[in-house]
Amino acid sequence: MGEEYRTLKRYLDSFDEEIRAEDAEYARRLQICRECSSLREGICMKCGCFVEARALRKQGNCPHEESRW
Repeated sequence: MGEEYRTLKRYLDSFDEEIRAEDAEYARRLQICRECSSLREGICMKCGCFVEARALRKQGNCPHEESRW
């Protein structure tokens, strides 16, 4: 596991439960992102975010022109 991934994992683990999406919703969002042609190595080419972080936030949304979640 690379240092970048460990840093991202620590960041995701630090999210308060109050702002986290439920596990099933998080998994659903990530699956949608994995199937998107705009995903490159975990980064959304529409906005430049790490999709794991955007998908984890309850208030997160897909930045695609036609939001997918």
